[in-house]
Amino acid sequence: MRSGLARSIHPAHATVRIAALVTVAAGLVAGTIGLMEGEAVSGAARSGFLAGGAAFIAWALTREIAPDHRVAAAVAGATAPLLIFSGPPDLLAAGLLILPVRVIAGTTGRDLTAIDLLALGVGAAALSLREVGVMVAIVTALSPGAAAWWARRSRGVLVATSVAMTAVVILLVVVPGDHDPWVQPGGFARGLLVGGLAAGLVAAWVVPSVSSTVDSRRGGRVLTHRVRLARVTALLAAVATALWAGGRGVLALGPVWAALAITAVSSIAMLGREAG
Repeated sequence: MRSGLARSIHPAHATVRIAALVTVAAGLVAGTIGLMEGEAVSGAARSGFLAGGAAFIAWALTREIAPDHRVAAAVAGATAPLLIFSGPPDLLAAGLLILPVRVIAGTTGRDLTAIDLLALGVGAAALSLREVGVMVAIVTALSPGAAAWWARRSRGVLVATSVAMTAVVILLVVVPGDHDPWVQPGGFARGLLVGGLAAGLVAAWVVPSVSSTVDSRRGGRVLTHRVRLARVTALLAAVATALWAGGRGVLALGPVWAALAITAVSSIAMLGREAG
């Protein structure tokens, strides 16, 4: 049985080649800028890794919440690295968010397997130990049950599994009892939060009809209402992270804000073309 989480990345597809180019270019540019500013090689390499990772995550997330907008995914990938100069993203938290968003959007067209549920559970547990990852961990734990509930299929097992995973996440957060002090978003983080929230609301409201097909051999289209729910999921995770971790949480999910912003712009443009 094929995984309901995994999606193939084939270099024969133009969008994959563009993503690879944007990822590598972002890493090289950020690393070079770091060296020019006097950073040590290790520091420049870290900057390059963060920039490349942010680019790839923004591209991949946009492919889930805007499956028809391939150009938008590339633009989001090129935009996200610009945010690292105001604060480093948390690549684990931002990257793992792709999975629950994918589950909600249903872009693979396949049911989750036991291995998929284990992967989501392990990822959620790992994130629950990181201050900026707690809310993404909860969203990840809840996603299988939420998707099953909306699809009205196999609800019992998946909902029960989601409840159990969420309980584990909450225990991992509450039991240690020591959290970093909350830092109010200020400066660029505040602007990013306000702008990202506005863009996210637009993206959740303006959702053109989706024509992309799912990955499964059974065929079928990605459902428009599930794409809307996926956008809402990404937005809620980002806002909840900001409320939980403050300014650090806003900057940690920079790739998510970039994906939401570019998705909003591209959705408005597509609706304009449809109306014309």
